[in-house]
Parts: sequence; C-alpha cells; structure tokens
Amino acid sequence: MKKRAFIMVFFLLMSAVFAEIDVQQGEDNYNIGDKISVSVSVIEDVDVDGFFKAKIECTGYSMQYFVTPISLEKDFRTSVSIPELTATKDMIGSCKVQAIIEA
Repeated sequence: MKKRAFIMVFFLLMSAVFAEIDVQQGEDNYNIGDKISVSVSVIEDVDVDGFFKAKIECTGYSMQYFVTPISLEKDFRTSVSIPELTATKDMIGSCKVQAIIEA
C-alpha cells in the first residue's frame, strides 16, 4: 500500500526592494511526488535590475530552488516563469514559498 503524506504549501510574499510580488498557487495540499507549481508576476514603482529568488521553507527543511536575473520597468507588470518543484518527504507538514527580489 502506497503511503501518502500531505504537504501544505503557503506562499509568502517578500521583497528586498519592496516590489509588489503576486504569487498564485495551483493547490493548497500536495502529496509526495506531486509537482508544486506557482505563477508569479512582479510590479515596481521604479526601474530595478537585480535577482528574483524563490525559496521553499518547511518545518526542519529549507531550500532556495530558483534564481534568475530580472529587469523591471517602472509600473510595468512582469511575469516570472518558475520551474515546478517536486514535493519530497522532507517537505511533510506546512511549507511556504518565499519570492524576493534583490537589487
């Protein structure tokens, strides 16, 4: 019998440059082996060149899993394509995805 463990994912919005980061999730709960997908868009009130970073933090587990350079134009919403992350047994419990921009 295959055991299923539920992974709860919450999305936390943060920004080192105080941009508005909108993170949309596919599901509230995931099983081990499921793909965790998010869609992200960013808008800033000034031009910014920096790095967009995504990190998942769970009880007893943390991993930065995505980094990409980003250029934002003032008052223009930019979509960020983030690859899916596979839920593992290390992520059992409540987790949150942090999205930040470092300029």
